[in-house]
Amino acid sequence: MNELNAANPDFTQAETACEKSAFAARDCGKSFGAVLTHFAQGSPSARRKVTPEQAPVSGRVEARLPRAKPKGRAHISRRNMRAKRPEPGLVVSYWKNPPGAKAEATLPHWVLGLTLDGIAEQGQPNGKRFLMGKGDLGVIRANTPQRWRARGKTDWHSIGCIFDPRPHWISWMNWEEIAPGYMKLTLHDLKVRREIRNGLFRAYRLGKSGLPDATDFVYNAIENVILSANRYYQLSSHSKYDPRIGNAIQYLAENLSSPLSLNEVATHSNLSRAHLACLFKKQVGIGPIAFQNQQRITRAGQMLRMSFLSIKQIAIELGFKNPKYFSACFRKVTGVNPRQYRRERTSV
Repeated sequence: MNELNAANPDFTQAETACEKSAFAARDCGKSFGAVLTHFAQGSPSARRKVTPEQAPVSGRVEARLPRAKPKGRAHISRRNMRAKRPEPGLVVSYWKNPPGAKAEATLPHWVLGLTLDGIAEQGQPNGKRFLMGKGDLGVIRANTPQRWRARGKTDWHSIGCIFDPRPHWISWMNWEEIAPGYMKLTLHDLKVRREIRNGLFRAYRLGKSGLPDATDFVYNAIENVILSANRYYQLSSHSKYDPRIGNAIQYLAENLSSPLSLNEVATHSNLSRAHLACLFKKQVGIGPIAFQNQQRITRAGQMLRMSFLSIKQIAIELGFKNPKYFSACFRKVTGVNPRQYRRERTSV
């Protein structure tokens, strides 16, 4: 982890604070296994019952540290206990597990985690196992039986979240499975690894901030993490694309606010205009310019959901000089105009 901290010295302090929290949590007897069991309530693999004090609050981002039980707490009936145990929307945690620590559970939620140090063996209890090492990002689908064990002589450090993805996130996590329900990306690019790590720690800090809109900020941070991971997946060796087409895709995606010509993309990709158009459409399914327009509309949808910018400001930000033309393009792709899209997505 030293090379990452050296590249981003301002981040070391925040990570150290998170590590202190992890030590405190460990002293309280909590581990990733306890977290898994905590959220496996109601599932066949649950190892213990969850008390009312431990039940998560719906839509609330919680740190992994348990809250002390208040003295003199009034008795809570089973009926009230059931009523006060809604499913969590998002929980961001930092985990530190000693060698030999292990757990098994089946969660009704998705799990995303980045290994910071150490090694762990993961997989289904009676299925394929694989190793998660430093720089490995894992995603586990909801209702997937899980079993993990920290291996080696050092602690297994990881940061991640247990969450219910928003509907539009699903297509961004449609990666190749290493085992049924398990997806794994090894982040060889240190810049991408640092970007994803910082995003997860940002979500962790925001979750503990106590801000009125903390949940929205954390969802935004996790969405950016998933987008970064998906972009890396599309451009990495896992991708089905020719490296030159991957280069063109990245160039188009990084210049959404500046509509590019086919000649500019061809020059950047070291291809002739005709060869680029043919190869791009063969591998991606649409032409380069249509692809960029599609990405601009996708980005517009994110900005409509996550920002307070006006529709005109979003149009200008994405290179549409005419807001009416932007609205027409947006409606052609999504089926609704930007105003209606924002109203429907933000009312949930």
